[in-house]
Amino acid sequence: MNGKENVKEVAGRRNFGAQHPVMTPQPCIMIATYDEDQVPDVMMAAWGGQCDYNKITFELGAHKTTENIMRKKAFTVSFATEDDMAESDYFGLVSGNKVPDKVKRAGFTVTPSPNVNAPIVNEY
Repeated sequence: MNGKENVKEVAGRRNFGAQHPVMTPQPCIMIATYDEDQVPDVMMAAWGGQCDYNKITFELGAHKTTENIMRKKAFTVSFATEDDMAESDYFGLVSGNKVPDKVKRAGFTVTPSPNVNAPIVNEY
């Protein structure tokens, strides 16, 4: 819709029009990478979700994690839960460029993935 159409109301329904509504809940997608020194980094990708039975999508801007993905061509994905909300929020708020040991500071540990050159976050 380009906003110029005459939108007819439908009983019991809400027309969002061109507002571009956000559908929730969205999963808290936690992306883990290693940097150039194999130091683990984790970030929360706020804009993501499932786009097929075996595919996910997420939107990333300029972040340390993005640089790590481009450098290593590898990452792992975990999903945050209500039980680890504070730590997960920390990963979304704190930059790995400013706090390079943020995984350790959050009290989390990692195990190397046997499939890709990226960490698996043990607490997820």
